Amino acid sequence: VYREWAPAAQEAQVIGDFNGWIGSNHRMEKNEFGVWSINIPDSGGNPAIHHNSRVKFRFKHGDGVWVDRIPAWIRYATVDPTNLQPYDGVYWDPPPPERYQFNYPRPPKPQAPRIYEAHVGMSSSEPRINTYREFADDVLRRI
Repeated sequence: VYREWAPAAQEAQVIGDFNGWIGSNHRMEKNEFGVWSINIPDSGGNPAIHHNSRVKFRFKHGDGVWVDRIPAWIRYATVDPTNLQPYDGVYWDPPPPERYQFNYPRPPKPQAPRIYEAHVGMSSSEPRINTYREFADDVLRRI
């Protein structure tokens, strides 16, 4: 299942290497919130969109112009400078033997949040700009 929010689009399709960049067989449906969706089932136990294949979200503007975009939820993109639209989204779902195997276990979750940045002026609980002195006295000791 693939979803994309495009409330102003008139039509939408998923295109890519898997369908020869022809979206007429992969038209999406729009719900009342402007979210387009499509269910692309596996074929014979194999994924319909193969790992490392290029994909795009194609939609039609109100003026009738079709536009291709990289899907919002894509995990990997490539650049082809010889193409008029040089960026492609790449579907990333490697088979289990090719997936990265972590060498070490995940570290334990910290007991307290880790604060790496604080804004002095915005640190007041009141609707005003805080001073350095107030920040040092009220906020810094908690960090």
